[in-house]
Amino acid sequence: MYSGKIFEYLALKRHIFIAPSDNDVISNLVDKCRAGSCVNSIEEGISYLNDLYYKWENNGLKLESDISKVIEFSRENQNTILTELI
Repeated sequence: MYSGKIFEYLALKRHIFIAPSDNDVISNLVDKCRAGSCVNSIEEGISYLNDLYYKWENNGLKLESDISKVIEFSRENQNTILTELI
């Protein structure tokens, strides 16, 4: 089940950090959109946070996400899919 908050963060182009990963729909969405990271261990989390810090320190932090992937989850698109099924 998707949390509504995840789509707000995606739309705002915020980095999403999930620890521990749910290894389900949320982590798949974050990976698909290249919007952050889902980690399963302390070491993975530390490594990801260090990478973000060094990117921010060197040239500012910009999220290189693919927000177009989120459009398929929009209300409009879901209504279209439902209408086609009916």
